[in-house]
Amino acid sequence: MVIEVTTFKKGITYPPILVGLILLFAALIMSFAASYRTLEKSDWRGVFGPGSYNISEGEISSYDVINRTLTIWSDNTSIVLSVGGENLEYVLRGEKKILTLPSPPEITVLSGSVEYEYTVYWLKYPYSYLAYPAFILMAVGGVFAFRGYLSFLESLKEEARKKGEEGKDEGSGPSPGHR
Repeated sequence: MVIEVTTFKKGITYPPILVGLILLFAALIMSFAASYRTLEKSDWRGVFGPGSYNISEGEISSYDVINRTLTIWSDNTSIVLSVGGENLEYVLRGEKKILTLPSPPEITVLSGSVEYEYTVYWLKYPYSYLAYPAFILMAVGGVFAFRGYLSFLESLKEEARKKGEEGKDEGSGPSPGHR
């Protein structure tokens, strides 16, 4: 069976199939937009005196954090840095420590004061809300395209049946024995 190009063209332009394909294409564009991401940066700076401190990242913890960097410096201080269940003790005497951390730190200053700069880089998906309507459009578009395809096949079958009946009618004239 040879499929004609005109049949394919008719199928693609058949209204329910065309609507389904348009909805599927719109869902594809929306899903690409939903996966767009931006790199964001947040900074915290300050001075900690004796005591325990948590640097709260707020809403950032719900995003994909790429990097956390804590820079601490002081002329003469001793601190304990708690990160991920580990306690690290540092004595700072005029030097600067740059630490890359896996999670937000808890800083306990034992003596003196310490200046800090905490920088977090994270990924934000500003159009992620488009994923939900894209999913709905994909489902509806798939249903339209499939139902349209079934309807189109029915119309092709009907056309073939009509052509077959016309061919039989033309080929069958009056019988020679009948008047």
